[in-house]
Amino acid sequence: MTSLPQSDRLTAVDGSLSWRAESIDSDERLHWHFVPNEQFPRKGVQIKEMTDAQRTLAWALLQTGVSARGFTTARSIMELENILKSVEAPNGRFARDHEAYQFSVFGTPGDKKAWGWRFEGHHLSVSMTVRDAEVSPAPVFFGANPARVSYGAQVVSQMQMHILAASYALTSPPPSLPCVWCCSAAPAPSYAQPLQLFHSVVWDALYPAMIANPVGNPISLASNSTLIAPFVQPGQSYQMTLTSAGAAGVPAVAATWNGAPDPTIQIEVTGSTPITYAVPGNSYPSSAVALTLNVTVAAGAAGGLRGITVTNPGDPVQAAMPALLNVVV
Repeated sequence: MTSLPQSDRLTAVDGSLSWRAESIDSDERLHWHFVPNEQFPRKGVQIKEMTDAQRTLAWALLQTGVSARGFTTARSIMELENILKSVEAPNGRFARDHEAYQFSVFGTPGDKKAWGWRFEGHHLSVSMTVRDAEVSPAPVFFGANPARVSYGAQVVSQMQMHILAASYALTSPPPSLPCVWCCSAAPAPSYAQPLQLFHSVVWDALYPAMIANPVGNPISLASNSTLIAPFVQPGQSYQMTLTSAGAAGVPAVAATWNGAPDPTIQIEVTGSTPITYAVPGNSYPSSAVALTLNVTVAAGAAGGLRGITVTNPGDPVQAAMPALLNVVV
């Protein structure tokens, strides 16, 4: 905070906030949360109530308490309110105002004994207390909702872009390209393939949880996830769940290492459940199968990533899906 000149420091706080200042010993200083204002009324001056000059100084004050990256993250969290407003419209529960974040002051700015300030709103709370010239940054909370901007309309809203498209004249017929499997030949074979591997306790927590999306089609929290390969250790057995496309009956599931079968990892299929699931990279859920596995890692197994194959009865073994399992020694 001392990076601001004394006059600017006092203007940033006194000129914008002091008329709503609370005592440093006030219970209000302990009254903090990360939920929207409608659920948790707050005292302070909102960004939208400030003049341009006051905003500039308020942002400078916030920057004294967080890093450059932290300041950028804080502003990004605020901008996510615009996305939530567009997603939840027209019947959203909350106003979703990206400027409804407020500064609060406790005590007298510059008091050598103790004073403090807080900047807070939905999914954001930064509190600083200055006592005997030492700054205590607590509590500090950064969150995000939505955690990932994954829909085109949201990106357009967030970046304030326009997307333009136009047809163009076709000067010649498009080239005729052969299909991967010609329609006049026998039907293409369909083989099972692995999709993602989870520790069963993780899958059982994610799959039943349904989340909403702008198209009004709730999907499982496990859908469109991108998870690191689950860790296993030598000499241990694990209950795991493998999502698979095209698995039928009781398929054989095996681990590979460096392109060859890995005898140090034994996998037994103990169950099979139909699921509706969107694999990473897909935008819409489709039918798949969740295979329940008992995975045993031999005591002498080497560390490293393993691939996984899924083979239906009577089918040839197909190429492994790489890096689905990680042996950590």
